[in-house]
Amino acid sequence: MRRGKAGLVSVFLGLVLLLVDSLVTAQNVVDPVVIELGKQAVTRSEFDSLFNVAVRLLAAQQGIAFSKTGPEQLALLRKQFFGQRANEMALIQEAEHRNIAVSDEDVKSQFEELLGKIRSDAGNNVDEQILKRLLREKQQVSLLSAQLLKEIEVRPGEVVVMHHDVQDSLATPEQNCMRHIVVADLDNAKRLLAELKGGADFAELARQNSTDSTSVKNGGDVGCFEREHLVPLSEFERAVYNSNVNELTGPVSDGTAYHLLIIYKRKIASAPDLNEVYDQLENEIRHERLPDKLIQIRDASGVATYPERLDG
Repeated sequence: MRRGKAGLVSVFLGLVLLLVDSLVTAQNVVDPVVIELGKQAVTRSEFDSLFNVAVRLLAAQQGIAFSKTGPEQLALLRKQFFGQRANEMALIQEAEHRNIAVSDEDVKSQFEELLGKIRSDAGNNVDEQILKRLLREKQQVSLLSAQLLKEIEVRPGEVVVMHHDVQDSLATPEQNCMRHIVVADLDNAKRLLAELKGGADFAELARQNSTDSTSVKNGGDVGCFEREHLVPLSEFERAVYNSNVNELTGPVSDGTAYHLLIIYKRKIASAPDLNEVYDQLENEIRHERLPDKLIQIRDASGVATYPERLDG
């Protein structure tokens, strides 16, 4: 009899274990793990909770109404956030290994500002704890990135090469500062030219006669503008770029009207030398290389994603 009872107990325990295993399996099917990193396992429901806050946070930061976001756009953002979340988990793990910590106090002001924006969007409820968590993690990643930037080595020769490659784009183009009088016909332009040569005030004649509504109130002053072409293309451009400073020029045609003009200031094109932009270029090289460092951290982290489990 004792053996019979023991057998029944054994069978009962086996059934219980089988039932527990079945329940765990069923739970894994209903709410599967979509991202794994070490002992961390993000289920689909947890991921969706994170996404629901993250997408509202994104809308608040960009100043757009989440309530106007369509289902197709949300589906696209969800897929993008999936890859982003896996990357962030790897970077947060690295930040924690480096003892980079951010407290709730560090995110308090940002949290309160963004929470207000999210709540102002009608119908938006948000999990405040998840919001704090996301803001804290973003600061961790930002601090980690700042550390990584400092660790990236840039040799002086690399800065020299970059300066050679980009010096034209760093150059300040020629600028011309101009006053002009614009009239529709050549005879009127010639009459005004004669008055100017006779000592008439340029600004007063511009206010009385110019058809350029933008500059007429300023006595014909259009301000300063960059040279758009290396080689002047029209009669008007040639007059602007080739006239001497403070020299009365005209009448010249722009194809539709006639101009009397004075270039009252010209800023010659110039390019900064290496010493002036060394730190800027060195920093740009570091930023160009940062994504590779972040990818290395992600690849080395062992984070695993299961996009096929993302949708039920």
